[in-house]
Amino acid sequence: MALSRPPERKTVTINSSKLTNERDIRDFISKGGTVPGDHDADQDEAKKVQLRLYPVTISDIDAAREKRKKGKKLSRHAWILAAIEEKLVRDG
Repeated sequence: MALSRPPERKTVTINSSKLTNERDIRDFISKGGTVPGDHDADQDEAKKVQLRLYPVTISDIDAAREKRKKGKKLSRHAWILAAIEEKLVRDG
């Protein structure tokens, strides 16, 4: 197996006239800013949560979905969301 030399690295030269002085950097930092996720725009986006249910509970949910007579059968996800919303309305 033949060995080869590592590739030569190019040297980078920094033009000091383009560097910003420290005062400009401090002024930029002192302006401040916002933290990502700190604004209210995230309130309208759906958040992902993990829900663990017992198999018996899942089969009970599926049975309740099957009993629904009007229109198209709700998905399990939609049924759980509707149940949560009903509970929130009921509890005020």
